[in-house]
Amino acid sequence: MPTASPGTPPDPAQGRVIVTNNVPDFESLRRAHEAAGNQLPGLIYTCDAAFPRTKAFITDLVAALAGAVAADAVTACGGVLWLRPAPPRASSPRRK
Repeated sequence: MPTASPGTPPDPAQGRVIVTNNVPDFESLRRAHEAAGNQLPGLIYTCDAAFPRTKAFITDLVAALAGAVAADAVTACGGVLWLRPAPPRASSPRRK
């Protein structure tokens, strides 16, 4: 697989996306890139309110990303997705 030089955005044709909590900077870059007529990689935005930095942070983030991938949510949202926590899974009944 070819590698890009540092600072080069991912090739959208490879199906890659950028996941970031830095929404102001990336949204500014996205708009400038789009205005220049360049093809854009998908973006997934997160925030600390939706994904607080607790012990469950990584588990919650991975579950939400897996759901977004399964639903092809980035494409469905036009290339920019605000990630939300995955719905809680139904727990199985406890055995005594």
